[in-house]
Formats: sequence, structure tokens, C-alpha cells
Amino acid sequence: MEEKMDIITYFPKRIIDEITNSVKCRGGKIEEISEIRIRKEGKCSIKLKNSRIFLNNTVFEEDLTRILLKLTKGSLYAYRDRIKNGYLTSLFGVRVGICGCAGFDGGEFLGLKSVGSLVFRFPTQGSDVAESLYHEFSKCKRGILIYSPPGGGKTTALRDLVRLISSGQNSLEVAVVDEREEFSPGDYRNSTVDILSGYSRKIGVEIALRTLSCDVVAVDEIGAARESQELLEFLNSGVRVIATAHAGSYRDVISRVSLEPLLRHGVFDCLAGITNNGGERKVEYNWI
Repeated sequence: MEEKMDIITYFPKRIIDEITNSVKCRGGKIEEISEIRIRKEGKCSIKLKNSRIFLNNTVFEEDLTRILLKLTKGSLYAYRDRIKNGYLTSLFGVRVGICGCAGFDGGEFLGLKSVGSLVFRFPTQGSDVAESLYHEFSKCKRGILIYSPPGGGKTTALRDLVRLISSGQNSLEVAVVDEREEFSPGDYRNSTVDILSGYSRKIGVEIALRTLSCDVVAVDEIGAARESQELLEFLNSGVRVIATAHAGSYRDVISRVSLEPLLRHGVFDCLAGITNNGGERKVEYNWI
């Protein structure tokens, strides 16, 4: 709840009050909010218990600019590269998607000329499929790819799976390549985890394998074809791999051009698809 209350304080008071009242009227709690969408002069909304609630108050460009300045601690320039990629990661791993009018000079991105919308996606408090994933991963010789549609719980499942693998008497040395800075070291106290925060996936994986002597490398959201080719050089190294990717089904995974090199070269021996049916998450496993 703490991270959501901290983020909500960045909003105009009229939005804070409406969010609080909307949640209360539906018998919910602030900590059950999974998403907040703030749009300039458009429909704002929150997602509560898998239901979308639209807000009546209007947000203006100056409101969005103030929120963004708070997210960047008053320095948009310092976060220029992150904004260029369409997101920021705030406190406690809260991912903020950014949309607006981009400024370019000779094809080079200079920054946002104006902000149009912000999407706050909050990590869930725990994955209800982590134990199942842990059981299957223990049988993997190479690695496991966790997939689901956006918002399906991949990153939360990865966080909790890493925690299970790195805890207890049989803990493994785990290196997490956290390009989007969504993993908090505070979540892994008394665990055998090293977090490469802010590194690109390619550089992070290379460092993990060459300098950290890890047993497992964890990488969130593998997607681009070029990235898969770059990672292939390092991931087929004898170290087990946990990765996540956007996909709606097993068929989607095996048909994705960007993932084909990793699948063809045997980086993973298990594909784990998370489904959400009425709020209940389940995992479908396919061994390859």
C-alpha cells in the first residue's frame, strides 16, 4: 500500500480525492489498485480487482508536467534516455508509461515537447503461481521462459521465483538483469541475489556470466529480434536462464520471430504460460 499512496500524492488533490472515494464506494482498498491512467483532457481511470473505474475529473497538461517533474525529481534531462524509451520506473518498482508529443532534431530524439498521458502499473503483492514455477524450474537443465499478455503477472512471478531459488539451504546464486529498475534489493535480504540495475539486457547478461559466477541469470521482458540475437551468444553458456516475454499463448510464443533464435538453440527447455481467468492465475507448461 505504501508505494501506491506515495505515487498518488503526486496527483492533483481533486484526483486523489476521487480515487480514494471511488475505491471506498466499491468496498475496495487502495492496495488493490493495479493500474492508474492519467490522460490530458481525456478519460482517466483506475483498475481495481480487474474492473476499470473511470474518473470524472479532468487532468490538464500542467498537471501532467508537475507529476512528471516529481517522478524525475525535478530533472527531466537526467531521465531523458528512459523517457525516450517510453517509461520511467519510480519508487518500489512502479512502472510509469509515458505518452506525448516527441521532439526530434535531424532524426535524434530530444525529449518530450508535451506530455499526453501517464500509465502507472503497480506490481502485485505476490504471485500465486511462484511455487508451481519453482517446482518446474527445479527440473530444468537449461531454462524457463515465462509468458503472458501485458499485465498478466510475469514480472511479479519472476520476482517471487527468484526469491524462492535464492533462499533456504539449497539456494542458488542468481543474477538479475534489471534494465527497467523494477527489482528492489530490499526484497532480497538474506538471499543470494545480485541485481544489475539499469544495465541493458545484453551488457547485464555479459557481466553476470563473466564476473559474477552465478548459477542462474534472470532477465525480464525479452522482446526485440536484435536483442535475442545478441543474448544468444551469452545465454547458451551452461548457466540456467529465467526470462519473461509478452505472448498470449504457446502458439504466439513459438511463432514470434524475435524469440525464434533462443528457442531454436535450446536456451529454454520449458515454456510457462500464465493465464488469468476471473482473477485466478494458472500456469500451462510446455516442455521442448
